[in-house]
Amino acid sequence: MISIIVPFFNEETTLERCVNSIREQTCGDLEILLIDDGSTDGSGRIADTYTDRDDRIRVFHKENGGLSSARNYALDYVSGDWIAFVDADDHLEPAALETAVGHALRERADICVFGRRTETPDTAWDTRPAEACTVIGPEEALRRLLVTQELRFAAWDKVYRRAIFEGLRFPEGYNYEDRQTIHKALLRAGRIVLIPDILYHYVQYSESIVHDDSLKNRLDHWTASLGLYEMFGDREDLRGGCLRLCAFSIYRAWGALAEAGEQERARGETRIREIMDFAGAHYSEILREKLCKPHTTAAVLLVAAFGTAAAPLVRTMIRIHRKEYRIRQKRYSRTFSK
Repeated sequence: MISIIVPFFNEETTLERCVNSIREQTCGDLEILLIDDGSTDGSGRIADTYTDRDDRIRVFHKENGGLSSARNYALDYVSGDWIAFVDADDHLEPAALETAVGHALRERADICVFGRRTETPDTAWDTRPAEACTVIGPEEALRRLLVTQELRFAAWDKVYRRAIFEGLRFPEGYNYEDRQTIHKALLRAGRIVLIPDILYHYVQYSESIVHDDSLKNRLDHWTASLGLYEMFGDREDLRGGCLRLCAFSIYRAWGALAEAGEQERARGETRIREIMDFAGAHYSEILREKLCKPHTTAAVLLVAAFGTAAAPLVRTMIRIHRKEYRIRQKRYSRTFSK
């Protein structure tokens, strides 16, 4: 059996599409756990309507605690041999679970990583973890996660043997929980199979967490990156990748700092100081690190030199870079759609 965990909070416009894509999977031996994380719209009622229509579905209502809290809640109730996560604004290809678990079983793997299609209101593009079916070990998976970035910090583009999450949970109280969890899951696996099949539709909206420019959100990103640096930064083969993550987090955090109010800055004071100390101690190494992008390196140098006063300039850099990025994505999307 496969256990599919779907946390949701105020997702009444997308929940049905998500749940129906799971109900219509070509493999029938599954259970669907819908976790209502304190929704205040009609999505909780929508979820309840499925219990009379499909006995594979269980609905749980809980107080709002965030995505990690909802996932952890569900992990205590799963019955399947395999676990998959689906966000409520996303959906699956019809044969997604059969394909992913089938590859894992054939290759005697504990995790299967598959491709995804990222969809925005204007563009769409495919991302594959490998060009052909490939079996790797946990150390190679870690290298591809941190250094080459062929693997991503996402819970939902993978299926896992249930044993992977025995004693492993997502950190609560922070965004970017996958950045603090996925590397641990990969290191628990004996074998990991990567397949090129596009099985997951990752749908981004303007209100998606990746577009949340609040200082708290960007500081959570920093906390996750710093945690990875502290865990793996002393390894020569992984240090460059860890520094790249930290530099990117500093870039994004300082962009958010430029527009944060006094109270928001006060709440983040400890982590703001932490970033300035890190930039001051590591700017020369980041400058030499080939994996670091020029714009993030420039941001680190500015933070090291000018501290919080550099925030408006970094914000301007972000606006310019985003404009260029959107132009590139639209060009890619036109090529993709041909």
